[in-house]
Amino acid sequence: MRLRLKDNVKKNIYLGLVFLILFLIAIFSIKSIVTMVKQKNNIEYKLEKHGYSEDDVKILVKNFNEKELDNLLNKKANKNITKFIKEKYYLKKNLDKYLTYYENNMDLTPTLVVALINTRSNEDWYTNPKDADTSKNNLLLVNKFNGLKEDYEPVLIDVSNWYSYGENNKLTEETYNAFKDMFNAAKADGLKIIATSCYRAYASQKRIYDTDVYQYGEEVTNESVAKPGFSEHQTGLAIDVLAPGTALSNFHETEEYQWLLNNAHLYGFILRYPEDKTNITGYAYESWHYRYVGKEVAKFIHENNITFDEYYAYYIAK
Repeated sequence: MRLRLKDNVKKNIYLGLVFLILFLIAIFSIKSIVTMVKQKNNIEYKLEKHGYSEDDVKILVKNFNEKELDNLLNKKANKNITKFIKEKYYLKKNLDKYLTYYENNMDLTPTLVVALINTRSNEDWYTNPKDADTSKNNLLLVNKFNGLKEDYEPVLIDVSNWYSYGENNKLTEETYNAFKDMFNAAKADGLKIIATSCYRAYASQKRIYDTDVYQYGEEVTNESVAKPGFSEHQTGLAIDVLAPGTALSNFHETEEYQWLLNNAHLYGFILRYPEDKTNITGYAYESWHYRYVGKEVAKFIHENNITFDEYYAYYIAK
């Protein structure tokens, strides 16, 4: 009897162990199935299976909501998306425009594509222009897509002949005071920077534009002369400058020009139409045209090598 009892105990123990093992295997299997089902329903998993890399998925999940991610799954995977998201001046509202333009201009970098789209510089000049937002004061943007009314005139003060060539030069008071500070700083370094053209009314700009169109044609004129209402000179914030004995055409050869490249931002001015940014500004290089935006913004634009158009699109209009 004792031996049989021991045999039964052993048998029960073995059966219990087998049952426990089978039970654990079943639990593990169920958990694995549940995990697999959850994984297949997980958006990250779906995006990876759709063709996006692990790094791409992290960027997409961070930047898009659930609905937007679902929309991505309904389209062919486009790895260019994350190229643009990683760009410093990326604007989500322009993503589709970036992608379309990039597909048709693969020779351009994503950085340039972002700049062109943000500033509307990919569009034909003067198409669908908007009224410039005059409430922005020193950060008023006037370009080939943002214009001023014919009767717009800022509050102006006269520029002394001590600081300028010609008669009737006018600027906003803040711009004038900043220019005087810059003039005196250059003078202390043995240089002379003279204002030659400041505020220009709508009617004056029209005469200049119409004359150039008559002489050179509209296409050529539009590369260097603003249409009336679209000139920065109407803002009272822009100045054309010269050095003694020079013309606009050779101002870039002067010491004064080099001084301005290094110091204008310290007084709130920027070179408005740089040589390497013509495709963004819409204007040929003008070494003589400076625009007042205030010290803080001028410093940022200078240090980041961007145009005012780019700054406005990302930090103001955004």
